[in-house]
Amino acid sequence: MRFPEITENKENSTVLYFAVGDENVTDVIAELEDEYACFPKLTPVMRDGKHYIALEIFDGE
Repeated sequence: MRFPEITENKENSTVLYFAVGDENVTDVIAELEDEYACFPKLTPVMRDGKHYIALEIFDGE
């Protein structure tokens, strides 16, 4: 199971950032889709010069 490297609290949500590293982004997204199946939107992003997959959890989900 993957755990987020960074979390960011926003006003109405929390964003979890999962590091991609040298792995294939598509493979990481597929793995996260299995682990976090109830959250359908996984977005590739750059943060601090690194590649991450962001998972945003809105209040009430």
